[in-house]
Amino acid sequence: MKKIFTLIAAIALTSTAANAQRVKDITFEGATALSKCGYANPTATVAGTLEMIFPAGTDFSNMKATFVTDATSAITTNPVPTNFTTVQSVALATTDGKKSASYNVNFRAIAPASLPLNVEFTAENKPTWTADTKGWAGTCIDDAKATIVLSNENRGFVLAFTDAPDKFSFELNRDSNPWNETNIFDVEQSADGLTWTSVKQYTGVDAIVDKPTAKEEFTLNHSTRYLRLNYTKRSAAAGAKATNVYINKFNITKFEKTNTAISNEELSSVKAFVALGTKTLVVTNAAEVANLQVVNMVGQTVMAVAQPSNNIALDQLSEGVYLVKMTLNAGKTTLSKVIIK
Repeated sequence: MKKIFTLIAAIALTSTAANAQRVKDITFEGATALSKCGYANPTATVAGTLEMIFPAGTDFSNMKATFVTDATSAITTNPVPTNFTTVQSVALATTDGKKSASYNVNFRAIAPASLPLNVEFTAENKPTWTADTKGWAGTCIDDAKATIVLSNENRGFVLAFTDAPDKFSFELNRDSNPWNETNIFDVEQSADGLTWTSVKQYTGVDAIVDKPTAKEEFTLNHSTRYLRLNYTKRSAAAGAKATNVYINKFNITKFEKTNTAISNEELSSVKAFVALGTKTLVVTNAAEVANLQVVNMVGQTVMAVAQPSNNIALDQLSEGVYLVKMTLNAGKTTLSKVIIK
Protein backbone atom coordinates (compact mmCIF):
# COMPACT_ATOMS: atom_id res chain seq x y z
CA MET A 1 0.00 0.00 0.00
CA LYS A 2 1.58 3.27 -1.09
CA LYS A 3 1.04 6.55 0.67
CA ILE A 4 1.22 9.95 -0.98
CA PHE A 5 2.52 12.84 1.09
CA THR A 6 2.05 16.39 -0.13
CA LEU A 7 4.48 19.07 0.87
CA ILE A 8 3.14 22.53 0.20
CA ALA A 9 5.33 25.45 -0.77
CA ALA A 10 3.06 28.43 -0.14
CA ILE A 11 3.87 30.87 -2.90
CA ALA A 12 3.43 34.62 -3.35
CA LEU A 13 3.23 35.49 -7.06
CA THR A 14 4.97 38.74 -7.91
CA SER A 15 3.62 40.35 -11.05
CA THR A 16 6.58 42.66 -11.48
CA ALA A 17 9.27 39.96 -11.33
CA ALA A 18 10.65 38.52 -14.52
CA ASN A 19 10.51 35.07 -12.95
CA ALA A 20 7.89 34.67 -10.22
CA GLN A 21 7.64 31.59 -8.05
CA ARG A 22 5.98 28.91 -10.18
CA VAL A 23 6.21 25.65 -8.24
CA LYS A 24 3.12 25.44 -6.03
CA ASP A 25 3.78 22.16 -4.24
CA ILE A 26 5.56 18.82 -4.50
CA THR A 27 4.15 15.34 -3.97
CA PHE A 28 6.19 12.28 -3.09
CA GLU A 29 5.43 8.61 -3.40
CA GLY A 30 6.68 6.50 -0.50
CA ALA A 31 8.47 9.27 1.44
CA THR A 32 7.65 12.15 3.74
CA ALA A 33 9.56 15.23 4.83
CA LEU A 34 9.98 16.85 8.22
CA SER A 35 9.74 20.37 6.82
CA LYS A 36 7.56 22.35 4.51
CA CYS A 37 9.08 23.23 1.15
CA GLY A 38 11.24 26.30 1.68
CA TYR A 39 11.79 28.34 -1.47
CA ALA A 40 13.74 31.22 -2.94
CA ASN A 41 12.34 32.85 -6.06
CA PRO A 42 14.36 32.77 -9.27
CA THR A 43 15.53 35.99 -10.88
CA ALA A 44 16.34 36.82 -14.49
CA THR A 45 19.88 35.52 -13.97
CA VAL A 46 19.80 33.22 -10.92
CA ALA A 47 17.93 29.94 -10.49
CA GLY A 48 15.43 29.62 -7.67
CA THR A 49 15.81 27.16 -4.80
CA LEU A 50 13.53 24.51 -3.29
CA GLU A 51 14.73 22.86 -0.05
CA MET A 52 13.25 20.22 2.25
CA ILE A 53 14.41 18.32 5.33
CA PHE A 54 13.96 14.57 5.75
CA PRO A 55 14.63 12.11 8.60
CA ALA A 56 18.05 10.50 8.88
CA GLY A 57 18.35 7.41 6.69
CA THR A 58 16.00 8.63 3.95
CA ASP A 59 17.04 7.13 0.62
CA PHE A 60 17.35 10.02 -1.84
CA SER A 61 18.59 7.82 -4.70
CA ASN A 62 15.18 6.74 -5.96
CA MET A 63 12.48 9.28 -5.07
CA LYS A 64 9.42 9.79 -7.22
CA ALA A 65 8.74 13.52 -6.94
CA THR A 66 5.98 15.36 -8.80
CA PHE A 67 6.38 19.12 -9.16
CA VAL A 68 3.03 20.90 -9.29
CA THR A 69 3.12 24.31 -10.96
CA ASP A 70 0.69 27.18 -11.39
CA ALA A 71 -1.62 27.36 -14.39
CA THR A 72 0.84 29.38 -16.49
CA SER A 73 3.87 27.11 -16.02
CA ALA A 74 4.96 23.57 -16.76
CA ILE A 75 8.03 21.51 -15.87
CA THR A 76 10.10 20.93 -19.01
CA THR A 77 12.87 18.78 -17.51
CA ASN A 78 12.27 15.30 -18.93
CA PRO A 79 12.64 12.92 -17.27
CA VAL A 80 12.11 14.49 -13.86
CA PRO A 81 15.07 13.56 -11.60
CA THR A 82 14.66 10.65 -9.21
CA ASN A 83 18.13 10.71 -7.65
CA PHE A 84 18.34 13.60 -5.20
CA THR A 85 21.54 12.59 -3.42
CA THR A 86 22.97 15.77 -4.94
CA VAL A 87 21.31 19.06 -5.89
CA GLN A 88 19.08 18.62 -8.94
CA SER A 89 17.78 21.23 -11.36
CA VAL A 90 14.28 21.41 -12.84
CA ALA A 91 13.30 23.85 -15.59
CA LEU A 92 9.94 25.47 -16.30
CA ALA A 93 8.38 27.02 -19.38
CA THR A 94 5.72 29.72 -19.11
CA THR A 95 2.77 30.72 -21.25
CA ASP A 96 2.07 34.20 -19.85
CA GLY A 97 4.90 36.11 -21.51
CA LYS A 98 7.27 35.93 -18.56
CA LYS A 99 10.70 34.40 -18.90
CA SER A 100 11.15 30.71 -18.19
CA ALA A 101 12.71 29.78 -14.88
CA SER A 102 14.60 26.98 -13.19
CA TYR A 103 14.95 25.74 -9.62
CA ASN A 104 17.73 23.93 -7.79
CA VAL A 105 16.21 21.22 -5.59
CA ASN A 106 18.07 20.34 -2.41
CA PHE A 107 17.02 17.60 0.02
CA ARG A 108 18.68 17.35 3.46
CA ALA A 109 18.71 14.43 5.92
CA ILE A 110 18.86 15.60 9.52
CA ALA A 111 20.96 13.55 11.97
CA PRO A 112 19.41 13.59 15.48
CA ALA A 113 21.47 14.77 18.44
CA SER A 114 21.45 13.63 22.05
CA LEU A 115 19.97 15.84 24.78
CA PRO A 116 20.54 18.35 26.22
CA LEU A 117 20.83 20.25 22.94
CA ASN A 118 22.05 23.84 22.70
CA VAL A 119 22.23 25.56 19.31
CA GLU A 120 23.32 29.19 19.11
CA PHE A 121 24.46 31.13 16.05
CA THR A 122 26.88 34.05 16.22
CA ALA A 123 29.20 35.95 13.91
CA GLU A 124 31.81 33.26 14.65
CA ASN A 125 29.33 30.35 14.40
CA LYS A 126 27.06 31.04 11.45
CA PRO A 127 24.26 28.63 10.41
CA THR A 128 26.22 26.75 7.77
CA TRP A 129 24.72 23.27 7.48
CA THR A 130 26.64 20.20 6.27
CA ALA A 131 25.79 16.51 6.13
CA ASP A 132 27.78 16.08 9.36
CA THR A 133 25.66 18.60 11.27
CA LYS A 134 23.70 17.00 14.12
CA GLY A 135 20.45 18.15 15.61
CA TRP A 136 19.30 20.86 13.20
CA ALA A 137 18.74 21.89 9.59
CA GLY A 138 17.03 24.81 7.88
CA THR A 139 15.40 25.53 4.53
CA CYS A 140 16.57 28.47 2.42
CA ILE A 141 18.22 30.25 5.35
CA ASP A 142 21.05 32.71 4.77
CA ASP A 143 24.17 31.05 6.19
CA ALA A 144 26.05 34.36 6.01
CA LYS A 145 23.96 35.76 8.88
CA ALA A 146 24.69 35.44 12.58
CA THR A 147 21.17 34.20 13.32
CA ILE A 148 18.33 32.36 11.54
CA VAL A 149 16.44 34.83 9.35
CA LEU A 150 13.14 33.62 7.91
CA SER A 151 12.52 36.09 5.09
CA ASN A 152 10.02 34.22 2.96
CA GLU A 153 6.96 32.05 3.38
CA ASN A 154 7.57 28.42 4.41
CA ARG A 155 11.20 28.93 5.24
CA GLY A 156 11.79 27.01 8.41
CA PHE A 157 14.05 25.29 10.93
CA VAL A 158 13.91 21.70 12.24
CA LEU A 159 15.47 20.21 15.39
CA ALA A 160 15.88 16.43 15.83
CA PHE A 161 16.98 14.52 18.94
CA THR A 162 17.15 11.00 20.35
CA ASP A 163 16.08 11.44 23.99
CA ALA A 164 12.85 12.26 25.81
CA PRO A 165 12.71 16.09 26.09
CA ASP A 166 11.45 18.28 28.90
CA LYS A 167 11.72 22.03 28.19
CA PHE A 168 12.26 23.85 24.90
CA SER A 169 13.29 27.50 24.70
CA PHE A 170 14.44 29.83 21.94
CA GLU A 171 14.75 33.52 21.19
CA LEU A 172 12.18 35.08 18.85
CA ASN A 173 12.21 38.50 17.23
CA ARG A 174 11.21 40.32 14.07
CA ASP A 175 12.48 43.32 12.16
CA SER A 176 10.98 46.80 12.43
CA ASN A 177 8.47 46.24 9.60
CA PRO A 178 4.89 46.10 10.92
CA TRP A 179 3.63 42.61 11.75
CA ASN A 180 0.62 41.82 9.55
CA GLU A 181 -2.13 40.34 11.71
CA THR A 182 -2.76 37.67 9.04
CA ASN A 183 0.83 36.37 9.32
CA ILE A 184 1.36 32.93 10.86
CA PHE A 185 4.48 31.54 12.52
CA ASP A 186 4.19 27.96 13.80
CA VAL A 187 6.09 25.93 16.37
CA GLU A 188 5.18 22.23 16.16
CA GLN A 189 6.32 18.94 17.71
CA SER A 190 6.23 15.32 16.51
CA ALA A 191 7.14 11.91 17.88
CA ASP A 192 7.64 10.29 14.46
CA GLY A 193 7.85 13.04 11.83
CA LEU A 194 4.44 12.05 10.46
CA THR A 195 1.94 13.50 12.93
CA TRP A 196 2.53 17.07 14.14
CA THR A 197 0.85 18.94 16.98
CA SER A 198 1.06 22.64 17.74
CA VAL A 199 3.33 23.91 20.51
CA LYS A 200 2.30 27.49 19.76
CA GLN A 201 1.00 29.44 16.78
CA TYR A 202 1.85 33.13 16.53
CA THR A 203 -0.78 35.08 14.61
CA GLY A 204 -3.00 38.11 15.06
CA VAL A 205 -2.11 41.68 15.98
CA ASP A 206 1.47 42.08 17.30
CA ALA A 207 1.90 38.30 17.64
CA ILE A 208 5.68 38.65 17.35
CA VAL A 209 7.00 41.79 18.97
CA ASP A 210 9.85 43.96 17.78
CA LYS A 211 13.05 44.22 19.85
CA PRO A 212 14.09 43.43 22.52
CA THR A 213 14.29 39.75 21.65
CA ALA A 214 11.83 37.65 23.62
CA LYS A 215 12.72 34.27 25.14
CA GLU A 216 10.01 31.69 24.51
CA GLU A 217 9.80 28.53 26.65
CA PHE A 218 7.54 25.48 26.46
CA THR A 219 7.14 22.06 28.06
CA LEU A 220 7.26 19.32 25.39
CA ASN A 221 5.67 15.90 25.19
CA HIS A 222 8.22 13.36 26.41
CA SER A 223 7.65 11.32 23.23
CA THR A 224 8.64 14.26 20.97
CA ARG A 225 11.72 13.70 18.81
CA TYR A 226 11.28 16.54 16.28
CA LEU A 227 10.54 20.26 16.50
CA ARG A 228 9.57 22.38 13.50
CA LEU A 229 9.54 26.19 13.37
CA ASN A 230 7.91 27.45 10.19
CA TYR A 231 6.95 30.85 8.75
CA THR A 232 3.62 29.53 7.49
CA LYS A 233 2.13 32.73 6.12
CA ARG A 234 3.97 35.97 5.34
CA SER A 235 2.25 38.98 3.81
CA ALA A 236 2.16 42.75 4.14
CA ALA A 237 -0.52 45.38 4.32
CA ALA A 238 -0.86 47.78 1.40
CA GLY A 239 2.14 50.10 1.22
CA ALA A 240 4.11 48.19 3.87
CA LYS A 241 7.00 45.73 3.69
CA ALA A 242 6.61 42.14 4.82
CA THR A 243 8.14 41.20 8.16
CA ASN A 244 11.21 38.97 8.60
CA VAL A 245 11.32 36.64 11.63
CA TYR A 246 14.54 36.00 13.58
CA ILE A 247 15.08 32.87 15.72
CA ASN A 248 18.16 31.79 17.70
CA LYS A 249 19.51 30.27 20.96
CA PHE A 250 17.62 26.97 20.82
CA ASN A 251 17.78 24.91 24.02
CA ILE A 252 16.17 21.51 24.69
CA THR A 253 16.59 19.89 28.10
CA LYS A 254 16.40 16.17 28.74
CA PHE A 255 13.51 14.69 30.68
CA GLU A 256 14.81 13.07 33.84
CA LYS A 257 12.35 10.72 35.48
CA THR A 258 12.96 9.84 39.14
CA ASN A 259 12.74 6.17 38.22
CA THR A 260 13.58 5.86 34.55
CA ALA A 261 12.94 2.11 34.47
CA ILE A 262 9.47 0.96 33.46
CA SER A 263 8.42 -2.22 35.17
CA ASN A 264 7.08 -5.24 33.33
CA GLU A 265 3.76 -4.61 35.08
CA GLU A 266 3.58 -1.10 33.60
CA LEU A 267 4.45 -2.37 30.11
CA SER A 268 1.96 -5.22 30.33
CA SER A 269 -0.82 -2.78 31.26
CA VAL A 270 -0.55 -1.17 27.80
CA LYS A 271 -1.85 -3.50 25.12
CA ALA A 272 -3.46 -3.32 21.68
CA PHE A 273 -5.83 -5.86 20.16
CA VAL A 274 -8.65 -6.03 17.63
CA ALA A 275 -12.04 -6.56 19.26
CA LEU A 276 -13.59 -9.85 18.20
CA GLY A 277 -15.79 -9.54 15.13
CA THR A 278 -14.95 -5.87 14.56
CA LYS A 279 -12.38 -3.67 12.85
CA THR A 280 -11.78 -1.66 16.01
CA LEU A 281 -8.36 -1.49 17.67
CA VAL A 282 -8.68 -1.49 21.44
CA VAL A 283 -5.83 0.15 23.40
CA THR A 284 -5.71 -0.54 27.12
CA ASN A 285 -4.48 2.32 29.30
CA ALA A 286 -4.31 4.59 26.26
CA ALA A 287 -3.49 7.55 28.50
CA GLU A 288 0.02 6.07 28.86
CA VAL A 289 0.55 6.12 25.06
CA ALA A 290 2.05 9.20 23.39
CA ASN A 291 2.05 7.87 19.84
CA LEU A 292 0.74 4.80 18.03
CA GLN A 293 1.68 3.46 14.60
CA VAL A 294 0.14 0.60 12.61
CA VAL A 295 2.69 -1.06 10.30
CA ASN A 296 1.95 -3.64 7.59
CA MET A 297 4.05 -6.71 6.88
CA VAL A 298 6.23 -4.92 4.31
CA GLY A 299 7.23 -2.28 6.84
CA GLN A 300 4.97 0.57 5.68
CA THR A 301 3.31 2.77 8.29
CA VAL A 302 -0.35 2.78 7.28
CA MET A 303 -1.69 4.72 10.27
CA ALA A 304 -0.20 7.07 12.85
CA VAL A 305 -2.15 8.47 15.81
CA ALA A 306 -0.84 10.87 18.44
CA GLN A 307 -2.26 10.44 21.96
CA PRO A 308 -4.68 7.69 20.86
CA SER A 309 -8.03 6.97 22.45
CA ASN A 310 -9.04 3.56 23.79
CA ASN A 311 -10.86 2.65 20.56
CA ILE A 312 -9.52 3.32 17.07
CA ALA A 313 -11.43 2.51 13.88
CA LEU A 314 -9.48 0.43 11.32
CA ASP A 315 -12.16 0.39 8.62
CA GLN A 316 -9.80 1.80 5.99
CA LEU A 317 -7.32 -1.06 6.39
CA SER A 318 -7.55 -4.30 4.42
CA GLU A 319 -7.57 -7.75 6.00
CA GLY A 320 -4.21 -9.04 7.12
CA VAL A 321 -1.58 -9.06 9.84
CA TYR A 322 -0.21 -5.80 11.26
CA LEU A 323 2.18 -4.64 13.96
CA VAL A 324 1.07 -1.96 16.38
CA LYS A 325 3.99 0.08 17.70
CA MET A 326 3.22 2.24 20.73
CA THR A 327 5.57 4.87 22.17
CA LEU A 328 4.80 5.46 25.84
CA ASN A 329 4.91 8.86 27.51
CA ALA A 330 8.26 8.04 29.16
CA GLY A 331 9.82 7.15 25.80
CA LYS A 332 9.70 3.32 25.95
CA THR A 333 8.08 1.38 23.08
CA THR A 334 5.99 -1.76 22.91
CA LEU A 335 4.87 -3.92 19.96
CA SER A 336 1.68 -5.89 19.48
CA LYS A 337 0.66 -8.09 16.55
CA VAL A 338 -2.96 -7.86 15.44
CA ILE A 339 -5.02 -9.54 12.74
CA ILE A 340 -7.79 -7.79 10.84
CA LYS A 341 -10.41 -10.16 9.40
